[in-house]
Amino acid sequence: MKRANNLKHTIFLQNLRYFNTSLIKSKIDVLENYAKKNQLHKLRMDHLFEVFKLSKTEEDYKLSLHLLNVYYNFGRNLNTQQDVNLFFALILRTNQLNEAKDLLKYFNGWLLCPPSNKYILLCMEEFFKKKQYYDVREIFSFIRQNSQIQLESSFYAITIKSMIMLEKNFIEEAMIIYDDSYNMSIYLTNEIHNLLLEKLDTYEKNIKTIIIRMINESIKNRRYVKLSSKSLSLLAWTNMYFDLKDIIAKSNHDLIDIKECNGWLDILKLSCAYNQIPECYSSYFSEKFKDALKDMKDDEDAVKALEYITTYFGDES
Repeated sequence: MKRANNLKHTIFLQNLRYFNTSLIKSKIDVLENYAKKNQLHKLRMDHLFEVFKLSKTEEDYKLSLHLLNVYYNFGRNLNTQQDVNLFFALILRTNQLNEAKDLLKYFNGWLLCPPSNKYILLCMEEFFKKKQYYDVREIFSFIRQNSQIQLESSFYAITIKSMIMLEKNFIEEAMIIYDDSYNMSIYLTNEIHNLLLEKLDTYEKNIKTIIIRMINESIKNRRYVKLSSKSLSLLAWTNMYFDLKDIIAKSNHDLIDIKECNGWLDILKLSCAYNQIPECYSSYFSEKFKDALKDMKDDEDAVKALEYITTYFGDES
């Protein structure tokens, strides 16, 4: 029965796609007829966008592109940000990611402006989902080279995440993007700082810089810093190998709670307490830190720490 229902659903979707394509072709025939008769007043932009919105497949995309060319031949261009966004959304919806990347690279040659940042980010996220990490970085390079695209934290975040996933030279690649965000005065989220801190064993040369920057960028007002429980747990891990208080002293803000801690276990307890605060809550504990604690099975503090993690992070693995 389930297989029969799945088959019916598949057939329904195929018929729907066929109907869409047929409808698109009929609309294009009407609009091309207007063009042939030089009835340019009937070549309205909203008719073009109707075809864009109907398009779902690669064939639909090619038909839409053909219609766009007809419009351009008669002086009907994509003149506004909204126009460009609708066209870029068409490219993404029909899964033409390489076309989207080319548009971001060459848009200056035929468009007045790039797509909005949210659409560019969506494109980068699609490449990330497909594990095409170098394509994410390539799009980021287009962004950096074009003054019409405003830099924002989300562009750096998705690119750093992509670089972390590389098999070779991931440290160097991620830190290049990370350092560039600092040079461009772009603040990053705790999530990104945490992502790098979790590479404690491989980012040793940069660990102090990352912590100081995380503290400086996490300030919520002029009096105190509010870190996530995840950040605090990673600071506890850091304190096993570095003088954390000395690192904090080099930042622009005092972390009073950490200053009162006597060691890494106290900081971890603080992390557990913070995890009960909604705005500091983290849904998971660092697997790498947890593995390090498990390797310290003869250490009483490590055993206690694992018990705290199970209790306060709800993790029994």
